[in-house]
Amino acid sequence: MSLFKKNHHSESPYCYSGTDVLINKFGIKNFDDLLECERSYTSKRQAYLEQNPVKGEYDLKHLQDIHKYLFQDVYDWAGELRKTNISKGESFCDVREIESRFSDLHNHLKYFNYLKDVHDDKEYAKVLSNYFCEINNIHPFREGNGRTQRVFISQLCKESGRIISFENISRDEMITASKAGINGDFEPMAMLFEKNIVHESTFDITKYPKIMQQMNDNSHSEDNQFDF
Repeated sequence: MSLFKKNHHSESPYCYSGTDVLINKFGIKNFDDLLECERSYTSKRQAYLEQNPVKGEYDLKHLQDIHKYLFQDVYDWAGELRKTNISKGESFCDVREIESRFSDLHNHLKYFNYLKDVHDDKEYAKVLSNYFCEINNIHPFREGNGRTQRVFISQLCKESGRIISFENISRDEMITASKAGINGDFEPMAMLFEKNIVHESTFDITKYPKIMQQMNDNSHSEDNQFDF
């Protein structure tokens, strides 16, 4: 489900008693089965958002709306901020600080005009990596943070005429860069972004078969009109 398995206990209010499986709308109590279910539903919704983004102001509510859209089929708490502290070796932001830290991030982003005025590609990648890592460090949701922040950041990139190709970044690369970001080192993430951000005017979708397949699957899906 996530890049990192969260440290939690079976008595977590989010999990079925005696298990590490998140309570879900399907009553699935097997971790791998739930993982497959998540992927099935969220991949279709994520593909839809490629052409029909969730509108917002790039604040916490905007991120919550994206999360709700992606995970509404699977979890009753889709779009809600987590109510418990979680960690993956090192703790994420305390639940009591989620809103204030994201407010600071949004105010900073707004002050810099959502990065629309950053024209140098290297500098853009550096600044964007700071925001990406901070969102990851805040980790507002119990599950689904990675997918939600990638959609959020992809949409932000388009505000300045850029496209970020997350599908070209391997799981191991993302884990390594994310761990560095938790410890305040944003350089690994910046390097990944610099290699995988292109301008929309020069973007050739034929070089990205995964995106083409997602868009094709979505265009033929009977669930093409999502409620939100």
